[in-house]
Amino acid sequence: MCAAALAVVVHIAHGRGGIRMANHTVGVFDFEVRKVEDHVRGYFKFQQMTAWGRPLVRVGVPEVRGAAFAEHAAEFGGPGYLNGHLVSVHVRVFDGGTAHPDAINLVCRNRAGEVVYQAHGELAFGDIIVAHREEP
Repeated sequence: MCAAALAVVVHIAHGRGGIRMANHTVGVFDFEVRKVEDHVRGYFKFQQMTAWGRPLVRVGVPEVRGAAFAEHAAEFGGPGYLNGHLVSVHVRVFDGGTAHPDAINLVCRNRAGEVVYQAHGELAFGDIIVAHREEP
């Protein structure tokens, strides 16, 4: 007899796009996160840009450390940077499909746990995809 192979669920979230922010600025982002069982890989980049295309704020997570997935949403984060300073970064994304707008919420905290930067909104352009699939 042959034993049946157990399938694992692979959770994937990726996106690229932008949100409108205060004072005619735009927040642009790029991310990819993949979770298989307890193994998480991914990155996150965000810049708040002036109307003239210059970065005001830069946030990054070179290596995502934790992630949780729901049907159309994902939360992830880890140690990162805010304009070169070390912070803890937490990101929530929502894949609205064709029925609802996609959205993103970003929060940066300093070592004391205080919020030092946040950005959120529905996408003005781009796309967020949250998907789940079984692999043998």
